[in-house]
Amino acid sequence: MRVQIPPLRRIGAFVFLSLALSAAAMAGDCDEALRFEEEINRTLPRDIDAATELVQVRVNCATRTLSYIKRIFLFPDEMAPGWQERKQRQFVQLHCNARGLASVQGWTVRDEVFDPDYNHLVTLRAAPADCRN
Repeated sequence: MRVQIPPLRRIGAFVFLSLALSAAAMAGDCDEALRFEEEINRTLPRDIDAATELVQVRVNCATRTLSYIKRIFLFPDEMAPGWQERKQRQFVQLHCNARGLASVQGWTVRDEVFDPDYNHLVTLRAAPADCRN
């Protein structure tokens, strides 16, 4: 059974928690990142907060892309207008900060987000080029 989110808090509860790989894992030849992918996927799916479930992690060494597949327990009509744009800005800020995977490690990071019925809602993306803007 899922945690019920009070209606007034649903908008604020929509938080994307991005898991961070260590700098050593991402800086290497990708073996550590692939081990991380294998290990974490054995534990999934799992809730990462009251509104979000991490379903799968994918590592693509050829494109240096780390993808998180997530499902939120909200439908679009339960979120404030402009939520996708806000989340995209926050996602770039997170991955382009002083310890970000895009800014420091040079990886592209993606969150593929689905609703409770697994309908695609949005793909958030932060690439190294986004950090130079």
